[in-house]
Amino acid sequence: MTCGDSMKFKRIYVEICNTCNLSCSFCVQDHKHPRMLGIDQFCSILDQIKPYTSYLYLHVLGEPLMHPELEEILSLCRKADMHVQLTTNGTLLKKAEPLLLRYPPRQINISVHSFSQQPAQMQERYMADVLHCGKTLSAQGTYVSYRLWCKQDGKLAEREHRLMEQICSFFDRDVPVQMNRSIALGDRCFLSFDEVFEWPSLSHPYVSDRGTCRGLRDMIAILSDGSVVPCCLDAYAQECLGNVFEQSFAQILQGERLNEIRDGFLRHRLCSPLCRRCAYRIRFR
Repeated sequence: MTCGDSMKFKRIYVEICNTCNLSCSFCVQDHKHPRMLGIDQFCSILDQIKPYTSYLYLHVLGEPLMHPELEEILSLCRKADMHVQLTTNGTLLKKAEPLLLRYPPRQINISVHSFSQQPAQMQERYMADVLHCGKTLSAQGTYVSYRLWCKQDGKLAEREHRLMEQICSFFDRDVPVQMNRSIALGDRCFLSFDEVFEWPSLSHPYVSDRGTCRGLRDMIAILSDGSVVPCCLDAYAQECLGNVFEQSFAQILQGERLNEIRDGFLRHRLCSPLCRRCAYRIRFR
């Protein structure tokens, strides 16, 4: 049986834009073709993926709050009964707050580790905005996760440690002694930790051909040019499985290459050269 016969994904990523208003050192930098999904394109994708998930993540690369038609996108998601998740660097959160209160996403992830990438004169205002907006959104029913995905060997650098202290102080929480995956800051509000990771690339050193991944089992991603890729880390479609603007999503799920990679994951064998060079998937034992 192929993936398309019965597959339901826990989440599907749709990159509504690949542009960003920051140039963070931990993110990929060399996009040559800035793109934004048009409303007609997004409608087409939404119709195609609806049978396969109820959870839509509007992000791969890029800052989704920059999309000029975000209100229409969120309205369409509501009509389709999609549970929406957004990942943002937070710089536009204050401006977008009224919209997000009208069309509340299920969850919003705020990458506060982008703090250090902003001009010094903006940093104080930035933290005030993301803290107050996050608290307001969580009070209205949205799950809010402040992300410090910048640990190295289990520890935060001094600057990021001060950020953690500031966030905990704002929510009147003790600073954690151990930084596990996440701590509760309040009702529906969390501080999330993880190690720094490197976006996979075919130019990276070979890791192994044994292992597994949640790609094509729990998740799949669609980039802003329509390319379908196995997971949310293949930002350049280095393992492109098809394009939803050239063939249907259902047809792509029936594809030989997609099912070869997915079946390999189930057998702990990596069939994709990109997966063999991905260090992130080592987390999935």
